[in-house]
Amino acid sequence: MPSASPQDMVYAQAALCSDIEQAIAHLRRLTQCDVQHLWEHCADDLSLEQVLAESCEWAIAPLNDRHHVAWSRGRNVLWLRQHIRIPNDLNRFPLDGLTLRLG
Repeated sequence: MPSASPQDMVYAQAALCSDIEQAIAHLRRLTQCDVQHLWEHCADDLSLEQVLAESCEWAIAPLNDRHHVAWSRGRNVLWLRQHIRIPNDLNRFPLDGLTLRLG
């Protein structure tokens, strides 16, 4: 059996790297989601008890061109919150004992 040329080995390695990168991208799509657009905000000067009692009108916070929630400079109050629901399983894979990373 003839041995592969160095050029063939480079092509095979590049194809393998591409397959691995595609698999990683697929796993990320299955396990990660962008929730930046789901921040709710309230600009009222509330106590923590009032915030927890949801006594404020919460609206979806607008994002700037950098995909961040921005607010005016100075000593302004801006409460932010999100509701995140964690399912019991992901595609029938149980999530008990796993770690949720927010970032």
